[in-house]
Amino acid sequence: MTSVTKILFIGPTRVGDSVLASSVLNYYYHIYPTAQFTIVISRFSKELFARFPRLDDLFVIDKMPYKMHWPKVWWSVVGQRWDLVIDMRHSPVSYFLRANERKVFNGHDDAGHMVEKFSRFLSATLPLQPKIWYDQADRDDANRVLSGSGPFLAVSPFSNWSPKDWPIEQYLVLLNGDYFKKYTIVLTGITKDVRDQSALDFFLDQVQLPVINLFDWGHLRHMVPIFERCDLFVGSDSGLMHLAASTQCKTLGLFGPTNAVRYRPWNNYVVQSDNRSREVECVDLSVDRVLEAIMEMCHATDCVS
Repeated sequence: MTSVTKILFIGPTRVGDSVLASSVLNYYYHIYPTAQFTIVISRFSKELFARFPRLDDLFVIDKMPYKMHWPKVWWSVVGQRWDLVIDMRHSPVSYFLRANERKVFNGHDDAGHMVEKFSRFLSATLPLQPKIWYDQADRDDANRVLSGSGPFLAVSPFSNWSPKDWPIEQYLVLLNGDYFKKYTIVLTGITKDVRDQSALDFFLDQVQLPVINLFDWGHLRHMVPIFERCDLFVGSDSGLMHLAASTQCKTLGLFGPTNAVRYRPWNNYVVQSDNRSREVECVDLSVDRVLEAIMEMCHATDCVS
């Protein structure tokens, strides 16, 4: 195998895309055991890659008007000759760097899941799997907030776009059912994604299970050891859903208008609304349908019930 020691990875902007694209980084981590990595990423995803092993440098570059971020990216990495440049954003920068090999993902292959597209893009000889690395400090922080022995059910009811979300009132009916009586809820998300604070407050007041509220707690990388301790995840199509699926947590994504074939939680489970409207929440997903999907998932994977 040709010696590869310097790899540049230009990653996606959004969190969910970054989690999925971590499968590409991890692939090269395994096939080039001595390579050092430089990663270019947005501020939204920087914590996801800060503990990547053999990380040589991490450049945080945000989008700027008139695409002026690309000269900034070029200036940050032009001084090095790269053995391999992997560009997940199909940027012009990749073609103006000194590189022995370039792999530029254009995303035009519409068939299948994104991880499957990545595998074809790389002509991969090993299976791809998203993975976010963390350290002992992250694990210790997670253990401090998850008191007790569980079982834990992670719930992430909000995304950055309301049509993707199942109404919080439906979560309340679902979780107050007998099926979940052994669980402690781990509530995850960020306040800025909450469209109706009063509805969330009502949920917290009326839900009959113990709740560990981790809204706005920690950073994204913290959520990996959190999800590793959870038996189940139920939530919107979001970066948190993809993070949960990258662990051993059994993950059910609730999908409205977005493409579940392409963006379902990798190697996990999904239930999609029949109404693919981009205007309203996925309200036609009934509680019974979601519960049935959870029970089918648990029957296949031996959940606590």
